[in-house]
Amino acid sequence: MIFIMALCINVPLLLMIYVSAGISAAFLAVIATSENPLILSNADKSNLALLPVVLLCSMVFSNTMQKGRILAEKTKALISLAGTIAHEMRNPLEQMKYAMNNIAQVLPIPSTCDLDQTITAGTINQIFSHIEHGLTSCDRGLQVIDMTLREVSNQTLDPAKLSYYSALSLTETALEEYEFESPIERDRVKLQVKSDFIFKVDETAYIYIIFNLLKNALYYFSSYPDARITITIERQKITVTDSGPGISKRVLANIFKNFATDGKPNGTGLGLAYCHRTMLAFEGSIACDSVVNKYTSFILNFPFISPVEIENYTEQIYRNTSALMKNNAVLVVDDQDIYHEVIGHLLDALACRIVAVKSGEQAIKKLNHDRFDLVLMDIKMPDKDGYTVTREIRSGEIECAKNIAIVAHTSEPASMAKIKARQAGMDGFVSKPCTKLELITALYQALKVATQRGYVQQSEEKLKGKTILITDDEAFNREYVESCTNAWGMKTLQADSGETALAILDIVLHVDFILMDMRMPILDGIETTRLIRANPDFADTIIVALTGNSDLGSQEEALEAGMNGFMTKPIDGITLKKTLIDLLVSKNQIKTTGQYAAQPIKHQETLISEEIRLNRYIPMHTEQVSFFENLPLLDHARIQETKFTLKSKFQESFQCMIKNLERRKTELKTALDNNDLEGMLEALHSMIGVSGLLGAYALHQYIKLCLYPAIRAGNYPDEKTWEETLNALIELSIQVLAYESSLQTVEI
Repeated sequence: MIFIMALCINVPLLLMIYVSAGISAAFLAVIATSENPLILSNADKSNLALLPVVLLCSMVFSNTMQKGRILAEKTKALISLAGTIAHEMRNPLEQMKYAMNNIAQVLPIPSTCDLDQTITAGTINQIFSHIEHGLTSCDRGLQVIDMTLREVSNQTLDPAKLSYYSALSLTETALEEYEFESPIERDRVKLQVKSDFIFKVDETAYIYIIFNLLKNALYYFSSYPDARITITIERQKITVTDSGPGISKRVLANIFKNFATDGKPNGTGLGLAYCHRTMLAFEGSIACDSVVNKYTSFILNFPFISPVEIENYTEQIYRNTSALMKNNAVLVVDDQDIYHEVIGHLLDALACRIVAVKSGEQAIKKLNHDRFDLVLMDIKMPDKDGYTVTREIRSGEIECAKNIAIVAHTSEPASMAKIKARQAGMDGFVSKPCTKLELITALYQALKVATQRGYVQQSEEKLKGKTILITDDEAFNREYVESCTNAWGMKTLQADSGETALAILDIVLHVDFILMDMRMPILDGIETTRLIRANPDFADTIIVALTGNSDLGSQEEALEAGMNGFMTKPIDGITLKKTLIDLLVSKNQIKTTGQYAAQPIKHQETLISEEIRLNRYIPMHTEQVSFFENLPLLDHARIQETKFTLKSKFQESFQCMIKNLERRKTELKTALDNNDLEGMLEALHSMIGVSGLLGAYALHQYIKLCLYPAIRAGNYPDEKTWEETLNALIELSIQVLAYESSLQTVEI
């Protein structure tokens, strides 16, 4: 019975209490009810002597079983992760393959006889269309990987990344992007619209739901030549129905569970599970109705979005757009008068001056004599098309308009026009016709891009002559970054490992930037950074982490090691340039105030209250006085740098990190109550990163130096009052940091 109890009760202390209580109750019952004195035989004594051994063996066996279960769950989770990534990456990889094959088909076969082969305009348009399709697939695939990794770390879709879309418009986008094997297969899919509606979703996640449902249905069409797919949109509901083989009730019962598949040799059973999780993240649901040999319907139900909510969101976009406009003027370039009127009507709430012209030549003249914030550019016009006009503007012929925001406004297919618009220098794209929300969102995004481009171009002189060390074990990444940095006038060094980077730094006299891959063999980026920071000569060198993981834990780990910034692979040249400029400006700004990096400021006074005027934590127990005596409560340099880096997002991010610290405190308490050293270690590990990022210096040092080493070694800290001290430090740090987060963000 003890053995069985040990299997059921995983907490050793609780098990011992139950066993002791049971034995004690049995003895008392015998003594109270037996007429004769209790006499134990030699066999009884032997059994009682064996009892602790049985109890100990039972607990060891139970603990082993529990670890086995945990290992099995982790293994299952890893298999699920690998399967999900493999499954979801098939779509973008297949589409990229189709795009490359299509480009190969439309390109003429090279001829050694005709060295001046020409390509027709129609062929060039086809190539651009296929390239756009391939690039879109690549972006979608990277986003899918991010979403999958968030799921593994139990993070749901970020609500801030959900946006409002027309169900019809986004479903049409999904159908455009899906790579059907033939026009005949595409013709077997029909879109039926009973009533369009607005929903709040992540664009890529929704498109991949449609991809999964289409792919599942099309798989069986070779055996059902008359089968059709109908996608119906009506009143917060989208139904995908196919007239294929149907699904049996036995399979329907588990259809949305991981690894549930039936009749597909290469099926992973993860696609519909992904759809189910994603719909829950949208606060919606997915259901399936099917009759064998008749039909299968997947019903996507979305929450109702009130007109007031949509209107409030639209007004907020208008306000954000107005805030980016200095001249409060928009130039509309279109050869058709009707669009002048339509755009005027759609932008009436923006309360800006709208000037309309009919040709590219007129647009150039207007830009020469007047100041505008944005150009809404038609593509096809009689004299000069929109691409040509945009290239002239970007060439610098009109100095004041060189960086103006330009949005393509065209009825050309998006798959063909988007990449050509980007190549010409346009900042956004919106189709004809469009809704008010679609138009104003496109304008807002374009204004943000143009503002960033102007800032980077004005500041790029700061990078000239600077030395950068690129540390990455992938040669392609190093070569790509070097091509970018050389174009900016920087001096470039390369290292293929952490050891090589350290060897280079032993030789060179000065390095301004280090790009550090976090995952390298032998000596990874984290350990390499710690070794670099230990050298006073490189204490203020800017180190930027490069990684494929974008989760908060990786960012905390990088910043805790001493890195100044964080970039997710694949690297984008424009983003890299802006990151380097931002960090350089931040470094120079902080240097002028005598503050930089994560070094604690001795005797820095705070502006909170008299009680913490000395920026110190006053310990409750005398044995802790020596440790906290010269330890600042807050690292103001770190807080100042974080404020400068995050700018307008500082308060939101700061509050998020404080909540993270509170959550880890609760997790630590739970682990401590359950005598779970591994859980305690995990909670403290996270606290080290968060407290360091927040600038809670005393808390960071106490955990890192006093608590974490002991628990990592499998022991409790020597201090009897460590839990009391830790809770007091957390509460005081949160109180002071909450005030710090409300102070004005540093401005340049």
